[in-house]
Amino acid sequence: MRVPFTSASSINNWVKDKTFGLISDLLDDEMLAPKGGPEQTFALVNALAIDMEWVNKIQPLREDYSVYFSYINYSSYINPFELTGFTKQPFDNSTIDVNSLRIAATIHKYNLLNELGVDNIRQIITDEYTQWLGTEDAKICAEYRDEPFPSTDEYADDYLEVLGNGGYETVKSSTDFSFYDDSEIKIFAKDLKTYDGITLQYIGIMPKSTSLQDYIKTLNSDKLATTIGHLKPIALDSFPDGVITDITGNIPVFKFQDKLDLVGALQGLGITDVFSESLANLSNLSNNPTGLYIGNAVHQATVDFSNDGIKASAATALVGGYGAGGDCLYYHTFDVPVEKIDLTFSEPYLFLIRDKDSGTIWFVGTVYQPTLYE
Repeated sequence: MRVPFTSASSINNWVKDKTFGLISDLLDDEMLAPKGGPEQTFALVNALAIDMEWVNKIQPLREDYSVYFSYINYSSYINPFELTGFTKQPFDNSTIDVNSLRIAATIHKYNLLNELGVDNIRQIITDEYTQWLGTEDAKICAEYRDEPFPSTDEYADDYLEVLGNGGYETVKSSTDFSFYDDSEIKIFAKDLKTYDGITLQYIGIMPKSTSLQDYIKTLNSDKLATTIGHLKPIALDSFPDGVITDITGNIPVFKFQDKLDLVGALQGLGITDVFSESLANLSNLSNNPTGLYIGNAVHQATVDFSNDGIKASAATALVGGYGAGGDCLYYHTFDVPVEKIDLTFSEPYLFLIRDKDSGTIWFVGTVYQPTLYE
């Protein structure tokens, strides 16, 4: 679209309208008519903005995330009303507290009956229950019961029935997300709601064995595609049998705005002629292209990452144990193998927002200093 402009404010107002008001000062009058230089005759401006909600919020707000399995020594819990945060060490080695959102997932693929055997479990709980019946705790407990304690056979039958009915292949997650974690990197990915047939996906990538600067230096499109290809959904098929996988993490919230002078960066990439009055060829822009060249190039972006979703805009101008239950009866809880995965993003990391179907990247940035909380 070609439109006349008389000042930087007319361009800025257009950009502001296209970016939901997030960017309002892309250009100034000095850039359009620099002192000692020629007055600019054109400006190439583009703007992009999104304001999208997550399919499901990152941290649950209305219900507790609580996982408990009968007779198994494992539990996981998130309080939705608790102020969450964690302490991290930025580059200056000072300690700060950052605002963050809690995530959790439990994948239960440990079949206690198959692993230990029904007869073995029956013998364990019968012996333990018989021993408990002779304790002082059992005598005190008997005073609060309306009925006598069940026999050892009744107790074992009921115990095994509950254990069998509880199942073992279970998935529960505080929200919908994908992840990957190894000795080199950890990745957190989450979908935004689909708009106009486009599903955008947020992906955070935190290097673990090297600095973010060094990781970015080695990154290219093929490596990025391979990295994203490692993502696993929270589903039974993504996890090994014979273990409970426990995933927890704190995902920092952040909001930033950055403005870059692109001339030097573009020249560093080998784009030089377009900035030269004598070498530039902009004949496709004008019927009278003589003397046309790019004098300034500036890019500005904002990103707001929160529990509600993502607001982003960009504009470029060229220019374990034992316990007693509520019915006062002895319970034996079995220790089970638990594999813990920590998805806390506590170090500088790379993020990108991309079209999930096409892979086209809309926004990319780095987070070195998340938002502080009060």
